[in-house]
Amino acid sequence: NLPYGEQRRLEIARALATGPQVLLLDEPAAGTNTREKTELMALIRSIRDRFGVAIVLIEHDMKLVMGVSER
Repeated sequence: NLPYGEQRRLEIARALATGPQVLLLDEPAAGTNTREKTELMALIRSIRDRFGVAIVLIEHDMKLVMGVSER
């Protein structure tokens, strides 16, 4: 079994494999530790910047949202 943070990254990679224009992430950081949250948010920023995918991020932690959002 993969650690929870790695499972989340794998889920995002599977979603990206279909070439979406919009990526919907519903509380992607839920259940992750601080290090995993930091890595996950860096991954989301990288996806946004590299692939130009619009990201709809649903998250209770507004600090995380503000760290990823452009608007």
